[in-house]
Amino acid sequence: MYNNARSGIKALRSSAVLNTIAGAVYCAAAMFTLFVGRKSADSGVVLAAFFILLAAAAGGVAALFLQMKGLARARRDEPLFGTAFTFVIVGIICTVVSVFTAGTFSNIFSGVNEVATLLASLYTVLGVYSLALGFDNKRVQSAGKVTTVALAVVFALAVAGRIISVFTPAIDFALDAAVSVLNLFGYAVYLTYISRAAKMCDPGYIG
Repeated sequence: MYNNARSGIKALRSSAVLNTIAGAVYCAAAMFTLFVGRKSADSGVVLAAFFILLAAAAGGVAALFLQMKGLARARRDEPLFGTAFTFVIVGIICTVVSVFTAGTFSNIFSGVNEVATLLASLYTVLGVYSLALGFDNKRVQSAGKVTTVALAVVFALAVAGRIISVFTPAIDFALDAAVSVLNLFGYAVYLTYISRAAKMCDPGYIG
C-alpha cells in the first residue's frame, strides 16, 4: 500500500536535507555580503566565497533533482504530489529567467519563484497529509496543519521581501539577507515534517 509514495517521500527527505544545507550556506553568504563582503577587496576571501557558493549551488541542483524524482514517484499514489511537481517546474523556469536577467525584471521573476516554491511545498505537505489520513496517523495530520500555516507565513514574508526589493533597490542586499533567513527557516520546518512523513511510511514504524 502506497509503495510509490513511500519511495517518493524518501527522495523528498533527501532533497529537503540538501536544500536546508544549501539554504544555510546561502544565508551565511548573504550575511557576509551584507556586513563584510562589499567592504572587502581581499581576492582570497572572494574566491573562497565563490567556491563555497558553487558547492551550495551544486547541492541545490541535486536537491532539485531528488525533489522532482520524489514527486514524480509519489504522484502515482497521490495526485496532490503531481500539483506540487507542476509548481516545481514553474519555479525552475522563473529561476532560469531571473539568473539570465538583471534589475527589476530579475526581482519580479525571483518573487514569482518564491510563490511557486511556496505552492510546491504546500501541495507536498497536503499530499503527505492525505497519506496520513490513509495511514490514520493523527500526529502527522496535526503536524501537517501547523506546517502548512508556518510555511505560508514564512514564504509570504519572503515574497513580500522580493516585491519590496523591486521598488527599493538601495536596500537590495539587506532584503536578500532577510529573505535568505526566512527561506532557511522554511526549509527547516519543511524538513522536519518530511522526516516525520518518512518515518510514518516506514513499514516497521509504530506511532
